[in-house]
Amino acid sequence: MAKYLGEFYILHTAIIQRQRKEILEVTASGPQGQVVVYCHRNIDKYIHLFQKQLEVSIDGDMQIINGKQSIIASRIRIGMNDALEMNIGRLWDMVDTLSSSNHIKLTEAVMSDCSLYNKIISSPASLSGNYDFTGGVLLKTVKSMEMSLHIAQIEPEADVNVLLSGIIMKAVGISHCYSGNGFKFRLTKDAKHFGADNISHRIFLEKASLIDGFSESDIRKMENCILCDGSGYIAPASLEAKLIVRIMDMVEAFEI
Repeated sequence: MAKYLGEFYILHTAIIQRQRKEILEVTASGPQGQVVVYCHRNIDKYIHLFQKQLEVSIDGDMQIINGKQSIIASRIRIGMNDALEMNIGRLWDMVDTLSSSNHIKLTEAVMSDCSLYNKIISSPASLSGNYDFTGGVLLKTVKSMEMSLHIAQIEPEADVNVLLSGIIMKAVGISHCYSGNGFKFRLTKDAKHFGADNISHRIFLEKASLIDGFSESDIRKMENCILCDGSGYIAPASLEAKLIVRIMDMVEAFEI
């Protein structure tokens, strides 16, 4: 099974032919010294990435090929440090678009809580999938919030404040589900006993109870946005809840 192998600096790239197929051959320097990386798909995408980014994260299988330490890459993405810096900036840009005082206060309560904030920016969003790496929750959250702003232009009746703060609260629960050191993650006890949405719900009620102005109907609406999912176990009861489920499903399907 392919896994995260670390951060690498790109030294040289070339297109080679193997069995009448083009392969991207990359010479890179990483945690174990110089390696040769072979990419069998997404060649144009990776060449474009290397034009902008010389430090990258690589997932794949480490092998010895022709006597050289080599990697068969399954995924290459922007380097972890640069990705975190960029996506943290994008997250705060999204937060700055909030206009409702109650939702601003709710988001500030989450973002100013160092424990919650650090989990959001550093946790994976799954153990296997498109966001199964350090910063996966952050990237998925940013993409979901950006999509929310686009969809809100098509669905003008949707409350953007509910969409954005609902997605942030969803992220809080997901970030509590995984722990690890960056190379290997595991499910937490909270994930096994409660699940992400129930964790989000509990923390939302804690934060909302400290905010004057949240009406009972506002709280019920946010609760449904947080607890509903695509399984149908708890059905979306508002336009915003339906959109959050749809948005997060679409973002989950995006290839990084």
